[in-house]
Amino acid sequence: METRRSQEHREVGRAMGDGTTSTNVTHASGGVVTKTASYSMKTYDFTVKVDGTSVAPTIKLPPVSEARGKIYTIWCIESTNDPVLTDNGDEALWGDLTFTDANDYAIVFSNGERWFILASYINGSER
Repeated sequence: METRRSQEHREVGRAMGDGTTSTNVTHASGGVVTKTASYSMKTYDFTVKVDGTSVAPTIKLPPVSEARGKIYTIWCIESTNDPVLTDNGDEALWGDLTFTDANDYAIVFSNGERWFILASYINGSER
């Protein structure tokens, strides 16, 4: 029996146009981490809270191919030093995101070839 979560994941795959089914689109099964310094995300992370109080941390997404089917939330809890979200250098179309306000966030998805911003609120603009 298909669960509601697997149905939602199948729909995300369809929305990305890659023919992905619920068998290979899964939410990352890790946990929530809070970072006050630069950090390279692991494929098992699913939410990274970024605290830019002391420094301007750079949060690096995991390799796009290893993150296939994963959804990540990056949430800025303090933006004094403008944290940045960047890719792993393996996706030509990615543009870095700079969090300028507390509670800025980005929700991103990998289809194994590129990153998609599913939703974001950055610098007063919703996407």
